[in-house]
Amino acid sequence: MNERKKRNAEAEVALIRLEELTPFPAEELDQEMFKYRHVMQFVWCQEEPQNMGAWSFVAPRFKNFLNVDLQLVSQPPLGPSAVGNGAAHQYWSKHVINSCFDV
Repeated sequence: MNERKKRNAEAEVALIRLEELTPFPAEELDQEMFKYRHVMQFVWCQEEPQNMGAWSFVAPRFKNFLNVDLQLVSQPPLGPSAVGNGAAHQYWSKHVINSCFDV
């Protein structure tokens, strides 16, 4: 939300935070997303790498329950070990946030 304010993007970017994944809140999401029925693009933003966050769980549910194709913004998939580097973490955190607004 801070980044949205900093970019003066309150009118262009809506943020919907998913607090629980199970049971999947399809009805609640449908009601919330109805407010944005004119929107053509929805982005799933996660700080974790693609293969470590909720992406693989939520993407098919958004498609099946809500008929929404999400675009993913995250770190690239990681191998079996984490980066473990503070500078790399800061870089990817900033990259993910910026990418959410630059889609």
